[in-house]
Amino acid sequence: MYCSKCGNLVLDNAKFCQKCGNPLSVTDEKQPDFISPILPQEKHTSVKRLALFVRGNPVAGFLIALLLGLYASVVIPAFGGIEFDATRNGSSVMFMSGIVFAYLWKRRDLSPWKGLGIGIIVAIFVSAIAGGINGFINGFETSKQTAEKNVYDDWKARFIKECSAGVEAKKVICTCVAEKSNPKTSDEEIADKIVPICLKKYASQQ
Repeated sequence: MYCSKCGNLVLDNAKFCQKCGNPLSVTDEKQPDFISPILPQEKHTSVKRLALFVRGNPVAGFLIALLLGLYASVVIPAFGGIEFDATRNGSSVMFMSGIVFAYLWKRRDLSPWKGLGIGIIVAIFVSAIAGGINGFINGFETSKQTAEKNVYDDWKARFIKECSAGVEAKKVICTCVAEKSNPKTSDEEIADKIVPICLKKYASQQ
């Protein structure tokens, strides 16, 4: 049982508390009125825990920044249609990512081998994201170029047909004009620049 005055644990048959000398009664067999307060622990979010960890480990902070820069160098060029060379650079990215994760895991008293595996998996995931972005960008550009080529081919065929009107010499000149211009070329540019060039080319072939 407990002392009702100081909360000290005493023998069941004791008459007085050995700590404060308070006389004990039957009610003292229950939990004492005096209970030590338990202070609530401060809760930290994942970001705050990471910030505290980096603040106490400058080397770890530097390595995390280096790793983020490495991942950025893999992903950002993909938006410009530049493909990440996984064959030549993939192993280097996985190695650096694995080493940094292993160090961070060891600093937190966790298995460095587990950190190494996680780092390699993250590097593979980042490379896959870069490849997906690159594939989407290049696919979009290819579709755009194909559509533009189809428009130009249709315009060229129609231009030659309407321009030549069945005259063979005229057809040769019109074909030359169509090859040196496009649907956006103005009539003035065709008449002043392109047609004279094609006339000279036709004359030199006769």
